[in-house]
Amino acid sequence: MTLCIPSMAEWGGVFGITQAMVQLTFRGYVAAYGLLQLVYGPLSDRLGRRRLLLAGLAITLVGTFLAALAEHIATLIVARTLQGAGTAAGMVVGHALVQDLLRGRHARA
Repeated sequence: MTLCIPSMAEWGGVFGITQAMVQLTFRGYVAAYGLLQLVYGPLSDRLGRRRLLLAGLAITLVGTFLAALAEHIATLIVARTLQGAGTAAGMVVGHALVQDLLRGRHARA
């Protein structure tokens, strides 16, 4: 996410759109990232951490390839939303793994 923010000011010129449209790429990412964290937690308990982590990685990679090839802002919005959806799995599953393996102050460090 932080890699894109510095270049977002230029995207309006690249795609020939307003800055408001450019902001939709960020909003899509953040919305998917935030909402799917609520879903991935219970799913990782049911389906297993590894499976969900690999699925999140696959979703992130698809989003990244779509973003790299995007010629239209609509494609970039979808791609960034997929990236947010995939990276949310890494955040949730990573936290769950730490909680599974460590206890007390060791889990907080």
